[in-house]
Amino acid sequence: MKAFKLLIVVFGLVIFIVGLGFMAWSGPIKINKKPVFIMVCPDGWHHVSSGTGQYICKPDPPEMRCAEGWEYFFDGCQVGCKKIIEPPR
Repeated sequence: MKAFKLLIVVFGLVIFIVGLGFMAWSGPIKINKKPVFIMVCPDGWHHVSSGTGQYICKPDPPEMRCAEGWEYFFDGCQVGCKKIIEPPR
């Protein structure tokens, strides 16, 4: 019975050492850093990268036209038309 217990212990140690050797030989673990979209934006909004690896929802720019001599602007919050200022001559 002692021989059987010793055989089990030796077999376990050999498996453990082989496992450690395999882990050391395989190199560093690489983690997949692709974004996972769990959040769903409401209608009229879209996903935008925040620059820090995160994605946020921003409103879609509204459709509108400006009169001649005016230009459209949308800064994510305010929307409208502003007068085009001619550069000085």
